[in-house]
Parts: sequence; structure tokens; C-alpha cells
Amino acid sequence: MQGIVNVSAESLVQHAGVQVGQPQFQGAAPEFLSRLLKTQLGILQTRSRQEQLEVHCEVAARYLPELVHAYRMCTGPINPPMTLLNVISYTSYFIRFLKTPEGYDITTLQAHRTAQEAEYMSMLNATEVGEAGQFLSTLLLLQGAAAVADEDRNILIPKLRQWQRSFNGLASDVSERCLAILTDDP
Repeated sequence: MQGIVNVSAESLVQHAGVQVGQPQFQGAAPEFLSRLLKTQLGILQTRSRQEQLEVHCEVAARYLPELVHAYRMCTGPINPPMTLLNVISYTSYFIRFLKTPEGYDITTLQAHRTAQEAEYMSMLNATEVGEAGQFLSTLLLLQGAAAVADEDRNILIPKLRQWQRSFNGLASDVSERCLAILTDDP
């Protein structure tokens, strides 16, 4: 248990499913990794903004390609790599990465996963919907909605409206943001 409080860039990416150093969590269930990751992210949030920034930037600078690869290998709109990508999405490393060939389709992929798993998303609580929605809204803001397939857009828009009405707080706010971008409504 002592290891869980020792938060580092390496421990975060390991809990996100990226194999670095000693393959401690190889084959671990995503739910288990997600709990460990969220625990460590919570511990990191108790630290200074500067320390958080340093760890987030180190994750992005050292492990972003591997983290995106792990994200691509997962399914569904919520998974451990998505959680960590969402946390570091404000860093300049992540923003720059979205402009590279390796990062060009992340928005398309998250929009597709969210649309195709809309019924699954409807069973989630407000925190989980907010988490997935925040990642999607950040991606839409940074990469635009042009790459979102019409089929996915047609599923997402009514679901986002439903989530906006059904939830309070972050889930409602990010649903509204996604809607504004997808419908080109400033």
C-alpha cells in the first residue's frame, strides 16, 4: 500500500496500462487499473500546482505516444488511458501532439466511442459522463468537429442534449460545450 502514495509519471502511466520499467500490472483488469490511477491522481491533487504541473508535463513529454497507443487499444469512451490523457490534455505537449500524424484522429475516435456506446454512457453516473464528456469537449475544441462522422454526430447530438438535461455540474456543462461545437452554435 505504501507504493500507492508514491505518485510519479511512471506510476501514473503504469496504472493507465502502459508497460514501463517492471511490468507490474501486465494483464490487470481495466477496472483495477482505473481505481489505482484515480487514487494516485487524487493524491497528486493534494500537492502544489507546480508539482502537479511537473508530473503532468513529464507524463506528456516522456510517455504520450505509448499512452495514446494504450488508449487506441482500449474500447469504450472511458478507460484508464483516456482518464490520464484527459488529465494532461492542458499541457503544451498534448496540444502539440494532436497536430502530429499520430494524434490526428483522437477526436474522431473519442466521438465514435462515445456515440457507439451512448447506451452504456446513459448508465453511468454524472462524474463518469463528465469525465468522458470533458475529454471529448477538449478534443473538439483543439481539433474541431469536422472529422466527426455524420453518423456519430447524429447519435451524439440527441444524447448530449439528454445528458445536459439529466445531469448537473460538469456532466451538464461539458455536454453543452460538446453540443455548441458539434452544432456550430457559439
